[in-house]
Amino acid sequence: MLRGGTYYCRAWVPTDVAPTFGGTLVVTSLRTKDLKIAKSRLARKTVELEDQFERVRSERDTAITFRFRSGPRVTFSRWRNGTA
Repeated sequence: MLRGGTYYCRAWVPTDVAPTFGGTLVVTSLRTKDLKIAKSRLARKTVELEDQFERVRSERDTAITFRFRSGPRVTFSRWRNGTA
């Protein structure tokens, strides 16, 4: 995506991670006006975003369960940015 001569990365967030990720669309500047550099940075940014989506999925699905000597079983989930 080109805006004012600067290239941007525009990526849709998968629906399963959108509530945790904070939205359905990510738009970030590639900080260049050169097409060749923008293509390179776009490829790198795409990989970074996919890694972030996978991290959100794994953190969401990670839970630690243990039992105290007496009492109920307790489950802890990892929290990110104040949301589950």
